[in-house]
Amino acid sequence: MRRMSRRVAAACLAVVLTSSVAGAEDRKLAPVVISPQVIQRGIADAQPLAPRQFAVALQGASSAHTGRRVLWTAIGAAGGFFAGGYLGGWIENTVDPCGCDDPGLKGALIGIPIGAVAGGVAGWGLSK
Repeated sequence: MRRMSRRVAAACLAVVLTSSVAGAEDRKLAPVVISPQVIQRGIADAQPLAPRQFAVALQGASSAHTGRRVLWTAIGAAGGFFAGGYLGGWIENTVDPCGCDDPGLKGALIGIPIGAVAGGVAGWGLSK
């Protein structure tokens, strides 16, 4: 079989789209009327018949465990904040030292959020 050319395909698509749009103006839609009985039956059908029962009751973490995880996450984030700043400044001065009045500042500003996030994730992961 031969493949249709792009022009033929575009022409066919244009004919199909315009014919469906042209017929849309001639059709008149009837208004939708919903009776109160239909609404009440729909509400009744949507209500569950009985409360759902789960096979296993889910137990949340104790407040002491949650507090400990929050503490270690905060400690990790604070440590990562300072470590990331120091490491970013050190990397910038090692790779591209400058003779400016704030050497390593750009590297520190890049390393601070990266270190804080990495430290927070590490603190959360190690607090299990």
